[in-house]
Amino acid sequence: RSTEFALFPTNFHVDAALLAREEAAALAAGAAPDMKKGESVTLALVTRVTGAWIVDGARGLEALRALKNYHCWSDALQQTRLAYKPQMGLTILELRAYEAAAGNRATLEADLERYGGCKSWIDIDPWTPTTLRACVSDEDFAERGARLRADLEALDATDVLVK
Repeated sequence: RSTEFALFPTNFHVDAALLAREEAAALAAGAAPDMKKGESVTLALVTRVTGAWIVDGARGLEALRALKNYHCWSDALQQTRLAYKPQMGLTILELRAYEAAAGNRATLEADLERYGGCKSWIDIDPWTPTTLRACVSDEDFAERGARLRADLEALDATDVLVK
């Protein structure tokens, strides 16, 4: 739907047992706000899609295992997610993440009708953060991106044009 979007902090569908060990520990350290309890949500991270690839569905599990350094899914979650519509293939996105400055973040008041439930995308009121800091340096991002591309080439992933 978009090549630039904010990441919505959520606890929905989160089960620490389905995450890799390090990420499960981070999850336990802090929970996202809960709109069901009337808590507002602050959007602080925005991303830009810098690459996109598709891996044949038959190679999805192989791809996720080969790319384990780039995601936080446990083996159990990989198998569960790939069992849902396996014929679709696996879409892999490379995202460049930025953090909005404290005074330049969007706050969404609790609104379950608008933001609640299992949604991949939600529409928010226009928000254009003007002060952003890259979450990793340009050099680190370029190095990680080169490794990712090499790993994807080894998997015969199909490069998808990002507009």
